Amino acid sequence: KCVFCDLKDKYILCEENGLVVTVNLFPYIDGHLLVIPRRHVENFVDLTEDEVKTWFKLARKSVEILRRKMKTQGFWLLLRDGNNSGKTVKHLHWQIMPYFEGIVEWHYQKISLSPLDLAVRLRPEFNQ
Repeated sequence: KCVFCDLKDKYILCEENGLVVTVNLFPYIDGHLLVIPRRHVENFVDLTEDEVKTWFKLARKSVEILRRKMKTQGFWLLLRDGNNSGKTVKHLHWQIMPYFEGIVEWHYQKISLSPLDLAVRLRPEFNQ
């Protein structure tokens, strides 16, 4: 049973084109919102072009409202895709989180590819 497929209407802020903006029931910080497709989707690449466009529209609207109503100045829009991405619910969801210094601590990893090597490796794929 998927908690996002069974999301209660009382938590939904708005809905458009099969996507909803909802409050996070287990927020990391005040103002933490989620954008979730109504249909069960697990991976970003499974979204339609219209769903992707709607997500950006809803994310922008969410940021504008949080900026105005909660006086938030910075934001993180976090999309964790795939089963090994650290997400706890397999249903695809984007997190819109007000950002304040110190909310997250990064643990940088050893880099095995230089930025130039990465560019050389990936560029042909983008030019197909």
